[in-house]
Amino acid sequence: MNKLNLFKLFISLPIVIMTGCNNNSDVLVEQQKPTFTLSEKILANSRAPQLNGNGAGKFTDGDQNTVFLHSPEEKTTSYFTYTYGQTHYWSSLPLNSKQTNINVSACYPTIETNSPEDFQWDITGKGENADLLFSKPVCIEKGTSTPIEQTFAHALHKLRVNFKSGSQAISEKQLENLIVQCQNVRSVAHLNLLEGKATKASGKTLILESRGAVTEFIIPAQSVQGIKLSIRLDDRIQEYDLAQNITDITELESGKSFTLNITVNEKEFTISGQDISGWENQGEFNDSIII
Repeated sequence: MNKLNLFKLFISLPIVIMTGCNNNSDVLVEQQKPTFTLSEKILANSRAPQLNGNGAGKFTDGDQNTVFLHSPEEKTTSYFTYTYGQTHYWSSLPLNSKQTNINVSACYPTIETNSPEDFQWDITGKGENADLLFSKPVCIEKGTSTPIEQTFAHALHKLRVNFKSGSQAISEKQLENLIVQCQNVRSVAHLNLLEGKATKASGKTLILESRGAVTEFIIPAQSVQGIKLSIRLDDRIQEYDLAQNITDITELESGKSFTLNITVNEKEFTISGQDISGWENQGEFNDSIII
């Protein structure tokens, strides 16, 4: 079974040691200041500033996350930008709640919002930067020294199309010239960053385009209804309607990836199989396309 691709954010609170001297020396007393410190691990296929070949990586000094501090009882929320390599003290955090316990969640990349419970992430023009990671909340006691584990997941959906040649008449070079459009995609993902949930998609419809034998589209989670793939090879064009052909999937879900593996023959595109990989499983489907 494929695993959800995510990364873990660990929050720990080391204590600054009090020091002092006596006799004729000045007494130096430094108040204990619990620090809010992040150390993280990014698993394969998660989006991050530095990735290796299989998608694993890590944040480095200077990278940033947005961390949310939320009190469900008081319905108060504040957030701040956490920068790796810098020290963040609990005493300097924007804590609006008087409650002992608060919920902590976070997202990457950093954002500015007045409504994190319905944050609207528009992928228009973002290209390869369309992805967003968020975490589900963890309830903690303010000032705690217990490590807090945050699990990040993809907020959007990844639609991947792989092509291979099934005929000597179709060369690998020709496949590199394939033009694939993903049409009628809703552009705005509605995200609840306090709960780590994608709620719906809205906004104008987009036409996203990619070239080559391997294409990927990062899109808001949404219904397959109306979404089409337009596949162009030289002067031949074939449209593939997801809703009409993939009968067992009605929604492209948040945090999941659907892959079509298409064999291109001289007179047809044959979908030889599908693989749900990288993010989380969302079923399989087989079909063929005549072009």
